[in-house]
Amino acid sequence: MEPNQAIPTTEQVLAAVRQMNVDDLEKVVGEAVSARASKLFTRLPDEELHLLEVINASAPPEVEQRFRELRKAFASEVISPEGYQELLELTEFREKLHVERMTAVAALAKLRGTTLPEVMTQLGIQFPENV
Repeated sequence: MEPNQAIPTTEQVLAAVRQMNVDDLEKVVGEAVSARASKLFTRLPDEELHLLEVINASAPPEVEQRFRELRKAFASEVISPEGYQELLELTEFREKLHVERMTAVAALAKLRGTTLPEVMTQLGIQFPENV
């Protein structure tokens, strides 16, 4: 942000967010969660910082876009055999990423001496509808 530039209000930010496409929204959400974590936990031990990096990891936007395209083709029953194989591979990739993230959340809960749901609440993590 430039020195003399006014900080947008919460309402302005939310209005802009509502107009974003899914890829941009996913990027903003990831950055917002990361920014929130950095403000809440400014002096974290290295182990916690590493776990938070894993927790905040996500698939590249182009991978997510391709996944959505293939899922749509599958739902419409117009997917090619190659497309179906790619969908299976992307699903497996996304599931592995989710497992890594949730393993890190569980490790963070253990490190902090609290529960998995409590850490998820602290970090604003919710289970996705489709992993």
